[in-house]
Amino acid sequence: MADLFVEEARMSQSESVTQATQGPTQAFPVVSQDDVVTGHASVVSTKLGEQFEFKFEESTNQAFLGRSPECEIRAKDSHVSKKHLRIYRDEQLRYFVEQLSAAGTFINEDYTRQGEHRSLKHGDTITIATKRSDAVPFASFFFRVRGSMTQSGAVEADKDADGDGELRNLVTDDWVRKNWSLREELGSGHFSSVQLGIRIKQGRSEALKPGLRCAVKIIDKKTFVNFQSNRSSGVNLNDEAELMSSLQHPNIVSCSEWFQTQNHMYLALECVPGGDLLHNLMDGGCLTEMQAVRIFRQVCGAVQYLHVTKSLVHRDLKPENILLTNKDRDTMIPKLADFGLARINQKSMDCRTFCGTPQYFAPEVIGTAQDPSTGYGKQVDMWSLGVILYIMLCGVPPFEDEGLYTQIQNGRWEFDVPQFSQVSEEAKNLIRKLMKVNPRERISIQGALNEPWFRVHEFATPARSTRSHAADMHQQPAVGNTDEPMSKRRKSEAGMVIS
Repeated sequence: MADLFVEEARMSQSESVTQATQGPTQAFPVVSQDDVVTGHASVVSTKLGEQFEFKFEESTNQAFLGRSPECEIRAKDSHVSKKHLRIYRDEQLRYFVEQLSAAGTFINEDYTRQGEHRSLKHGDTITIATKRSDAVPFASFFFRVRGSMTQSGAVEADKDADGDGELRNLVTDDWVRKNWSLREELGSGHFSSVQLGIRIKQGRSEALKPGLRCAVKIIDKKTFVNFQSNRSSGVNLNDEAELMSSLQHPNIVSCSEWFQTQNHMYLALECVPGGDLLHNLMDGGCLTEMQAVRIFRQVCGAVQYLHVTKSLVHRDLKPENILLTNKDRDTMIPKLADFGLARINQKSMDCRTFCGTPQYFAPEVIGTAQDPSTGYGKQVDMWSLGVILYIMLCGVPPFEDEGLYTQIQNGRWEFDVPQFSQVSEEAKNLIRKLMKVNPRERISIQGALNEPWFRVHEFATPARSTRSHAADMHQQPAVGNTDEPMSKRRKSEAGMVIS
């Protein structure tokens, strides 16, 4: 955004500059606010699409805000004056704003008129609009003091909560309340929760209409930073937000907008009301082969988009991260979600982080934990797809929980569940190619989509119905029958079991 470039000029408060804006030195009334702050500060643009940050460094005593190229803090809307206001500080490093333009400015809820001076404190909002309630102001800013102490003694943190020093799409808690109604909780994780969100006001884009329903993912920044430190995941807090907003595919959950406050990150995600694939399998048993081929083809299409178009590795493909548009297995559409561990993969073995979900780990991911220099690439997603397809067709994972990593690294799994007697050889061959221990021998996503299984309309064995699957379950031998392999008693972490 070259036109929004902010020149962080380090201007001294010289007499000539002061006189140019104030006239001769004079006393003036300052509209007081509680807890005037001291220290070095930032002015952060919070207007969506125009995000930047201007920092008051040690030698910066004032900055002008307006449309003029001479202003340190730039706003491009024609309703903003060339020099709209001035932010300055005194020798005690207390901050103030002087209104220069006849078109006033809101400091929080208070209107500031031309010639007035107001003190600024940490967390104040600076809004240029015809009225405070405007959904989309001409310009809006957040005043932040870094490493400061208020007169009441409250210490402000010097480092951003996300730990990466970036303040993109920063808004206030008040902005969140005025633009989004957050209702019942839809789910929760280690460092985030998902709530039903309804847009209250029209947003910047046409799609952000009042009444828009989204699943709003709310990430606690401090908890995330602890997770990042403990896991050495290499995942940046802004990565998932930027990534989700850039993905455009019918089988990937879309992100309408994202924003952050000082303590939380918000992602307004597409509502997908059918639940996830894991719970669908737990409730209804394994899929018929015709259902599986239709759904799995779409999942592979999404992975192809990630691998080929976006050069991304998801790194956490599993049934829980495949959401469904409804519960009807003949019409449901799968959508990939949760890109918190996704990473750009330009070279074949770029990724070196031990992350994901153990039942779906590829052998090379486990190897990376033992020797980080080995690394891994897109092929880890192909292994995970093999595990997912195995579960879709029989209802249980291919590995026992005990000695899990050894089984994965040795490729010790079989088609030993009765349901596989009704699965075509084309499907089994695809699983074999997806679950090759050596990633160089493992099929690519383009190769997988060209497999005969996706082109077969009628399978040699009859397609299973839910009724026939239930009958199979009742006809299986009891647990402990010495003629049945022990692996038939496998169960997943979520409780799927065939025994």
